[in-house]
Amino acid sequence: MSVVLPKSVDYTEILPALPDNSTTVSNVISPSNGSVFQNSSIVQFDLGSTNFLVPESLSLRYTYKVTSAVGSQMVGLPALAPFSRLETIMGSSVCESIQNYNQISTLVANLSMSVAEKYGQQFNLGYKSSGDAAYVPMDELDGRLMAVNEEGSFSSTLPSMISYSEKLIPMFALPSVRIQLTLDSIANMFTSGTSAVVPTGFEIANVELCYRTVNMGAEVEQMTRSMGDQIFIKSQSFVNSAQYLAASTSGQISLIFNQRLASVKSAFVLGAGTHATSVNKWGDSYAISAGADYQIQVGGISYPQRPLRVDRKAGIMQELREAVGSIYDRKNSLSVNTVEFDRVNGDTSTCDQPAKFFVGVNLEKLSSGSLLTGISTANSPISLLINSSTATTHALNMHLILNYDALLQINPTERTVQVLM
Repeated sequence: MSVVLPKSVDYTEILPALPDNSTTVSNVISPSNGSVFQNSSIVQFDLGSTNFLVPESLSLRYTYKVTSAVGSQMVGLPALAPFSRLETIMGSSVCESIQNYNQISTLVANLSMSVAEKYGQQFNLGYKSSGDAAYVPMDELDGRLMAVNEEGSFSSTLPSMISYSEKLIPMFALPSVRIQLTLDSIANMFTSGTSAVVPTGFEIANVELCYRTVNMGAEVEQMTRSMGDQIFIKSQSFVNSAQYLAASTSGQISLIFNQRLASVKSAFVLGAGTHATSVNKWGDSYAISAGADYQIQVGGISYPQRPLRVDRKAGIMQELREAVGSIYDRKNSLSVNTVEFDRVNGDTSTCDQPAKFFVGVNLEKLSSGSLLTGISTANSPISLLINSSTATTHALNMHLILNYDALLQINPTERTVQVLM
């Protein structure tokens, strides 16, 4: 009987090594179109065209200044709340355009970080509650209470097609790459709740995009170019669209979202408030009523097989965890407490404890390293089916956020790229 050694004692295994002349460069780039930016303006970063970009190193940092006579409260994830859109432009093509970027980045933070992880990054992400000026209670890790004419700095990772890439990005094989951020209006960044008012001015400066690149030498770059006319890099991104749901609506409701994608990994439903009881606007997500159920349908197939019922919220949260990762992964923790998840349309939210009734549906056929593991909406729109036995109290903007597979098809010789999604 032959003996097969376990990997832990197989010392003959040859480990891959970087070329001896490899070097790492820490890149810090400033906007190419200005130095100070106010609401509704655009911040443009032109990335370098050399070396291999390390995707998980991409981050944003900046200073801010608020003009206000009294205290104000910022909505959602403070570090990214000012940005309503992120675009990735390669050559002359817009490869990625994420609308309501502040809403998506806030959702990603709540679904990918535990309370402890958010607490550990409260300084750079900007969390500061209204409860105590000295510290942030662990159950109030949302929004930021700002002092009169406050000045400070924020820094955050930047969820995007580039940062989610599964391999190093060969910048020398791509056309010019630009990341573009659009600032939101002041009214959308800040709440006008009972304890705060919208400031009269907000601006950011000293904006810097940071990332690392690896220089492996001309020989490795030539090997990359000789891999063929097409090389592929798998990544992912998000799209966000919304439909208006009027007040006093009940019964069978079908909302159609015309997002045509080859592989949707997961879908998230957010019921953003439009009424004064929704202090956080896009930063709130309510259950439409206490007697409602949710289901997604594509091409006549329903996901999940049985509707998700609001009166059985524990099951909805478990389905939400599965839309993010494995339910058996101890690291798959959310930053959503009971008060936040229990918010129903008509409840009054607070800045530091917003409504967080997120409905998530896992749409992957199999979670693996394969390409295009999600379902296709290319030939059929995606429908949100809601059955509510109780009429809605207030109108809601029903957002459908889709997490989809994106495939970068690169021609390294001609330095062209096409994104398949």
